[in-house]
Amino acid sequence: IDTDYFQLHIQGIESGEHTLLIRGVDSNGHQSVVYSYPFTMEELFPPECEITSLIDQEDGTFRVEGTASDPNNDARYLDIRIDNGDWERKHSYVSTSWTVDFGTEGLASGLHNLEVKVTDRTDRSGVCGPVEFEIEEQQLPPVINSVSFQPDGTTITVTGTASDPNDDLEHVELLGGPSTVNCSGTYQYSCYLDNLTPGATYTFNVKA
Repeated sequence: IDTDYFQLHIQGIESGEHTLLIRGVDSNGHQSVVYSYPFTMEELFPPECEITSLIDQEDGTFRVEGTASDPNNDARYLDIRIDNGDWERKHSYVSTSWTVDFGTEGLASGLHNLEVKVTDRTDRSGVCGPVEFEIEEQQLPPVINSVSFQPDGTTITVTGTASDPNDDLEHVELLGGPSTVNCSGTYQYSCYLDNLTPGATYTFNVKA
């Protein structure tokens, strides 16, 4: 090293007792006294984590809580991933207890797996989980897609189509006449109403 000041960075040293020997050599080959520096390389262990609770906050998000520990006291980062996807960083400095809120947008209804990873400054990491969480199927109302009215004297026939995002449409009703009529069919329906008063004005609605 051709300088009055030097710095060494040595990698791959095994844990245990070691001695570093240093001497100086000038351009004429003259050598200094050898200096001896004993040191101990501690064995490095990966951090550990534990998931203690996973709560559905019923607003499209979940909250996961847990603990982290590191024998070398240098745990730094906390990441989560869902269903073996990409790791997503949630904390840049993790303490012994931690809390993470995460959203479920884009996830299908049903069961999913969550994992948590804690990483130290030497890039060693420990993973806890997976734990299961469930996204309930969102219940959306059915929709009347089309409607057609065919009046004929004192009768009226109403036809059309309906749909249901949850695919559990039970019946279609015709409202606004002398009585409510249950239509025949569901996704393609037909309603028939008679005994209407000639010259009267009616406002009909179709309900799924």
